[in-house]
Amino acid sequence: MVTEQNALCLEVGVQLEEYRIDGVLGKGGFAITYSGEDQRLQKRVAIKELLPDGIATRVDGNTVMAQTESLRDDYEWAIDSFIKEARTIAGFEHPNIVRVLRFFRQNGTAYMVMPFIEGEDLRHVMRKRGSYAYQDLVPILLPLLDGLRVVHLAGVLHRDIKPENIYITQHGTPILIDFGAARQQVGGKSLDVTSIITPGYAPIEQYSTDAKYQGAWSDIYSMAACVYHMITGKKPAPASERNDAFRNQQPDPLVPLCQLQPAGFPPAFLSGIDQALQMGEAQRPQSVDAWLSMLALSDSPSHIHTSRPTAIPPMPQPASSGGSKKLVFLAVAMLLLAMTVAGGTFWYLNRDGGLAQGEKEADKGSKGETVKKEQPVFDDGQDQLTDLEVAIKLGEYDQAEKMIRGLDRKNLPHQQRLKLADLRELREREMRSCPAMVMFQSTPSSVTVYVDGEKLSPKGGRYALKGVGRHSLRITSPGRESEERVVTVKSKGQVIDLGVIRLSEDDATRQARINKDKADADQMRRDQEARDRQIARQREADAKKQAELEENNREANLKKELVSFVNDYYRRLSSNDVNVVVGLYDNYVNFEYIKGRKASKREVMQSFSANMKRWPNRSYKSHGKTSYESLNPSNTRVKLYFGYDYSYSNYSGKRAKGKAYDTVTIEKKSGDWKITSWEQGVKRTRNDLKGL
Repeated sequence: MVTEQNALCLEVGVQLEEYRIDGVLGKGGFAITYSGEDQRLQKRVAIKELLPDGIATRVDGNTVMAQTESLRDDYEWAIDSFIKEARTIAGFEHPNIVRVLRFFRQNGTAYMVMPFIEGEDLRHVMRKRGSYAYQDLVPILLPLLDGLRVVHLAGVLHRDIKPENIYITQHGTPILIDFGAARQQVGGKSLDVTSIITPGYAPIEQYSTDAKYQGAWSDIYSMAACVYHMITGKKPAPASERNDAFRNQQPDPLVPLCQLQPAGFPPAFLSGIDQALQMGEAQRPQSVDAWLSMLALSDSPSHIHTSRPTAIPPMPQPASSGGSKKLVFLAVAMLLLAMTVAGGTFWYLNRDGGLAQGEKEADKGSKGETVKKEQPVFDDGQDQLTDLEVAIKLGEYDQAEKMIRGLDRKNLPHQQRLKLADLRELREREMRSCPAMVMFQSTPSSVTVYVDGEKLSPKGGRYALKGVGRHSLRITSPGRESEERVVTVKSKGQVIDLGVIRLSEDDATRQARINKDKADADQMRRDQEARDRQIARQREADAKKQAELEENNREANLKKELVSFVNDYYRRLSSNDVNVVVGLYDNYVNFEYIKGRKASKREVMQSFSANMKRWPNRSYKSHGKTSYESLNPSNTRVKLYFGYDYSYSNYSGKRAKGKAYDTVTIEKKSGDWKITSWEQGVKRTRNDLKGL
């Protein structure tokens, strides 16, 4: 399964009709295949979504649409071809052709639902085991050819046969999957040819987008290429390289099997594979039946799936050799093995592809006369017992029972009657010990499983069953309701997939969960309210702190402006030949200037002379303190008081002295500080007034 989530893939949990997406199985240039669950039947399924590269894209997580307006018609045609192919495949009832359960349109595209099959494709199988021997290859090839015959008789071509599209189930059944007909049709309109074929398996005519040159011989070439790979362990040379070599008069890069001569393969079989790999369409077999004749497998019975098994006819002997009973036994054993690998019991066809013996009472002979068809019989009792033993060993218990009932026990020799009794006992013993497996996914994942009352431990996610017949399963988990299931084992090695089993909560657990969820919700609400209150308090404290900071900044700025103004004023006053010593205290203002320069502390405390026109000899002494009132950021009017001692002599020579205050009013108007009044507060004595 693809573990990384591709941006173009649907997310896990998306609902499509009654199906839920559980993951991505694979993504190709034409479609995406998901694993999913049928929520009505609670069964695993595979869902194929049409999403052709270069034509369509996903736009909002789910919806698929054409990449451009010019590609809209091509995309609609692709959807129609996809649905047509799904409808065609759904009409096939064959164990070796992939089944289509349903198809539908949604999200602007089309979907195809198929059973989910445990197993792996032939490419991965070959990587693990390497090349195939003849006796292992034939049981895979024959069922596939029979399925391909059914497809071709319906007028359909697969067009993409390759190891990746041959699926081998856990029971060894080969299944032909992923038909490429729609992909080739769409590719002929919009895609690069290299994106719709697989080099090495595609015949030369598929390199052309013109489908008129393709036919059954094209699928036969692809199947022969797969067989070539299975025999040699190497992928065949691409048809394009072979064609280039032919045009350049170079040797064919594909070495014929007849030249390689792999051990254990009949020459006729190898020759038939080489013939199917011819470059020219007319040089290849034109039908599956014709190819079977070339492979010397035309006398080997093919099969048609049926719901009711029938007796197995004997393997015909080749006309050129008398053969022996041992060869007959080996041939029958091989057929039984092939039937087991194919996953069921089959009706066998005659050489001309007619109905199985027993389904029709008569057939036409070579001259047109009606020939009575006899029911299949065994050569003698020993052969019947040998075939019976083979059927038992292969786990075909129902077939073995029919063979037992078909024996004429009265006419059997004594030793064979004893052998028959032993085989019947063997069948019963094998049925009692018949191994099988049951598997499922559970919610919750940790469960306890009881089979027929016995507690079992899983092995690789599976639970072992023993014995043919019905078995009761009980699945339990603490705090959950138990689930009861009944499964039926029919054959050896059977794997029963129960899909997903969900155990519902019991009443006590459900009520406890509800109470816990409610308590958790209440606690979360209380915690949130406490956090909200804390945040509100913090915001209030921050706002208050910010307001205080802004208030302090405004007060500091006001004082700086006042200091700057007074500084500038007295500097200008001192520069006009007036000696001034001023001290402003109270931790805010401290200005001491004499003629524009900052005075020392000593100079502040000394007297000074004010060179005035009217009183040239007047002198003043600072009190050493000055105060101001109502200095805060909200006031724009400030009064400053300058106190000092004064003394002077009048014209009569009499000296006057005293204390006086000047009151200066400063206001801030239009953003600037200005002196709005200056009140001289010199107190004069009566003598002083006389002198003036």
